[in-house]
Amino acid sequence: MNAQLKRGSQHEPPGMRLHTFTLDFSVDSSVKDVWRWLNDPRTFIDGQLPPYRVEFLPERFEVGVINNHHGPGLNLPAVITVMDAPKYREMQYLYGSYVASLRLIRPTALKFWLEEPSVNTCILRVELASWVHPWMASVWTIGQSFFWRLFGVSISRQVAAHRKRLTQ
Repeated sequence: MNAQLKRGSQHEPPGMRLHTFTLDFSVDSSVKDVWRWLNDPRTFIDGQLPPYRVEFLPERFEVGVINNHHGPGLNLPAVITVMDAPKYREMQYLYGSYVASLRLIRPTALKFWLEEPSVNTCILRVELASWVHPWMASVWTIGQSFFWRLFGVSISRQVAAHRKRLTQ
């Protein structure tokens, strides 16, 4: 088992298995602009549909900051553990994090990598590691694929709007 993934998971919950979901996005912006957008708390706070919320304590991205994404059937307290600007960010979810139920899905880590293969093109890779009850694994994969693809649909537009706001 990957020691990096197990580090933040406390222990292997009985009857669950490690599930890793990874997806790459091509973004029509520089790594610098994507990094600034990805590390602006307002990106996540302002984009939530009620009754879901994202909170940061304090409201910034840096190692040690605690955040929580929560709402019905969702409690994801986490701590930012690594920020290697402008190429890597990692959050470790805390014990008690769950989606749907603590007995079904327990996210453990969310990681982002950024690469710039050419000028004004960024590849953003997202990886979510979770402990998942085996019968939920395929459902979780489908759900993550849907969620992250929705996230990816508007990245280039959102990064451009974020860049414009910062330069005004």
